[in-house]
Amino acid sequence: MYNLSMTLLLTLLVACGHSAAFADDTSQAAAPELNSPSELIVDVDVNDEIWLRDHNMTEKEIQDLVGQLRQNGCQTLIIRCGCMGILPYRTELSYPASFDAEHTRANPAPDVIADLEAYIAERTPWMTKYAEVIRDINPVEVFIKAGHEQGLKVIAWIDLFDDGYPGYRSKFLDEHPHCQWVGKDGETYFHGLMDYSWPEARAFRVTQAKEILNLGADGIHCSTSSHCRHLPNSHEVDFYGYSQPIVDAFQAKYGFDGIDMHEAWNFQANPANMAILKSASLRLQKQPMATP
Repeated sequence: MYNLSMTLLLTLLVACGHSAAFADDTSQAAAPELNSPSELIVDVDVNDEIWLRDHNMTEKEIQDLVGQLRQNGCQTLIIRCGCMGILPYRTELSYPASFDAEHTRANPAPDVIADLEAYIAERTPWMTKYAEVIRDINPVEVFIKAGHEQGLKVIAWIDLFDDGYPGYRSKFLDEHPHCQWVGKDGETYFHGLMDYSWPEARAFRVTQAKEILNLGADGIHCSTSSHCRHLPNSHEVDFYGYSQPIVDAFQAKYGFDGIDMHEAWNFQANPANMAILKSASLRLQKQPMATP
């Protein structure tokens, strides 16, 4: 599954790379050249910058923050443009920034959220504040503009596998629930993990990348970090990755669907089974060779 995941990731990276090239052709100002091998890159998590202030973040505060980073040697900003399924800028691809308390109660995760009601009481005002900031200044766009005014390159960080968490819902996955990692039973989903074997999932993510590039970003950073990987699941990770496009492609290339091969791998991985095979092999070696 590792090779499959990397293949899907590289496919998306190539697609986003073509989008970035297109954006470079149409941008009014060229991105700053990198002249130093010791380039200082700073990741700004816009979510935390907005959530953890006791007031709504302003355009001037963003400008001041970026200016301070530039004074301290920053050459490139990486700006986070994802919030566990919510896209935190003005876009029709996402629900407006909000927190769904009932979704949280319906999807508890006691291993990572010990006090459900305290979590709801914290996150609800956080996301209300986020919606107000997006309404007032569209923070991703302001960060990009402020970075360019300081002569910085600004890269947008998009999340490839982080589209769901208690209280946070992806509009795309609500509308296309099949575009999540599915188990070999074809029915059990790893919620929040986008499956890019589906063309509509690839189209969605490339559209997001193009939107942010059109805001002026100099490139796209595709992050594989994931909050939803911590959520309760009924199976181990290697149970997943059997979407219909993958099964069909495997069947067409190798003559079987890959699910049976997975069972063979499980057999070999079981020490008891391997002990039986080893014992049988030793018995065969001790048998005298038949003479013609």
